[in-house]
Amino acid sequence: MKTIVILGLQTSLASPLVAAVDTFRLSGSHYKEIYGESGNQEFSVSIATENGEPVRCANKITIDAHLSLRDLPSHIDLLVIPTVCKKYVKGKRVNKSYLNVIEKFHKLGTPIAVNDFSVPFVAEIGLLDNRVATTHWSYLDEFSNQFPLVKLNGQQLMTFDNNIYCCAGGLVWNDLLFELMSRLSTKELAKKSEKIVMTGRKVQQGMGSTSFSFGRYFHEDNVIFEVQHWLEENYSEIMCFKEVAKHFNMSQRNFYRRFRCATGESPSEYLKSIRLHISKDLLQHTNNRIDIVTRMVGYDDTSSFSKLFKKSEGITPKEYREKYNLYPNI
Repeated sequence: MKTIVILGLQTSLASPLVAAVDTFRLSGSHYKEIYGESGNQEFSVSIATENGEPVRCANKITIDAHLSLRDLPSHIDLLVIPTVCKKYVKGKRVNKSYLNVIEKFHKLGTPIAVNDFSVPFVAEIGLLDNRVATTHWSYLDEFSNQFPLVKLNGQQLMTFDNNIYCCAGGLVWNDLLFELMSRLSTKELAKKSEKIVMTGRKVQQGMGSTSFSFGRYFHEDNVIFEVQHWLEENYSEIMCFKEVAKHFNMSQRNFYRRFRCATGESPSEYLKSIRLHISKDLLQHTNNRIDIVTRMVGYDDTSSFSKLFKKSEGITPKEYREKYNLYPNI
């Protein structure tokens, strides 16, 4: 059984904290009941506060804790830090005791998952210095001023560096929790559990699948990080991966090997995912003709692009636009 500890920082938002508890306990009674399966619970989940007192969340919500910081187990498989409501300078005043706990378990090799306005608690003790991180969009400028050594990537909704998973907040937090479930247990468990909780969400969003980059940044090959960012900025160009490899001072063979090892995909597969993701966004948020969208994402032939799109999404670009376009009358 994997041990999950959730830090109940004061002024936490209740919903991200409870989401973490419920997500990992889904593999217990609720999951087994729905799928009619038997077996042991996958995770032991506890909320920890400074002295075992209840978490005084924002909006006058109180949540009971399971243990105090001094009673934490010696081994934790995942340390979770949900969202605090107050900006860091104010939140730090009532949560100083948690900084030593974060540093201690990081040194022990414990993976840490931290959500938007709580990212500064990890940055404060230097764990993100010269590392990639993200946070809530409204806090980017302030965060950059407070922690200039952090490689802040406000365009990325989730990041992974130095065994720390950072999240930009919102419903992306749920995506990160299920990604972590798949890593701590199995992809099958995460997929079935996600189906219980997130029914209808992706259809409502107009997204055929989770954002193309989710999970693909969860490695520590810094050169491949740079390649990924470069591909995301230059996706519309005609791509010769031999030249890309040369640009990043790698042989073509080594480039392909390292890219697949880090991301689980070939460079061409990754580029295709980027282009499809961008095309869906364009179809949903603009009224550009299909042939213009095709060229904007780096393809010359509209027919070939439409076939590729339908193979990925199950419907044509035209059908996708008719179903999901937000501004049909503009």
